[in-house]
Amino acid sequence: IAEAYLRLDMPFDALEHLEKAALSKDLSGKERLDCLYLLSLTYEQTGSVVKAIEALKEIVKIDPLFRNAAQHLKDLTQTARKFGRFYYLVKEGLLTEEQLEQAKEIARSVKKSIEEILLTRFGIDKASLGKSLAEYYRTEFVEFNELEVGTPPACIKGIKEHFFRSNNCIPIKEEKGTLYVAIDNPNDLIKIDNIRRTIKAKKFKFVVAFKEDIDKFINFFFDKYTISDQEDVFDQLEVEEEE
Repeated sequence: IAEAYLRLDMPFDALEHLEKAALSKDLSGKERLDCLYLLSLTYEQTGSVVKAIEALKEIVKIDPLFRNAAQHLKDLTQTARKFGRFYYLVKEGLLTEEQLEQAKEIARSVKKSIEEILLTRFGIDKASLGKSLAEYYRTEFVEFNELEVGTPPACIKGIKEHFFRSNNCIPIKEEKGTLYVAIDNPNDLIKIDNIRRTIKAKKFKFVVAFKEDIDKFINFFFDKYTISDQEDVFDQLEVEEEE
């Protein structure tokens, strides 16, 4: 079924079946290797580089010589590490290596995040940049939207604003016993530990957000949201002419 979907150029539908097949205990050794290899290629095609690397690692454990998987794993890992959380943008041709280096230099000189520089000076749209971060950190991407922000989670009460500013994080909602915390780097274990120790919640889900959007969430929840913060919201609105 997965191979049929791939022939129809429907990789996301194919992934659903490939993932199920990879978990099957009925596959022979050769069938499992073929399945994992096809899974890695499909992950890579859809931009899920981290998952592609994991599938290749499984292949190498079973047979390092299978279809040159070891070399492919090495090359893909080096490339992913080189571009980090912006790999998806480079892979999709939305950003060149030279532009990324320029953005890093500008960010250092003006003391702003690389994400903000890519958005404001290099024409990278928010959705693509968000997808790149979500792929790298393997979590959801969230952005601030004044019209969609709910009431502050109850757990915020009693915690100083400075804590959220210094850790670049903010709880944004609670659903079915899970507290969703927006953070600029979900891989920062020190920040994660600080949050778990300070905020009372049974279950956490850490989602990635731009630092600038986290600041807006904090401003909104601590009643410091200003007109300048709202400018981005109006920039996103499109004006349509009446007939």
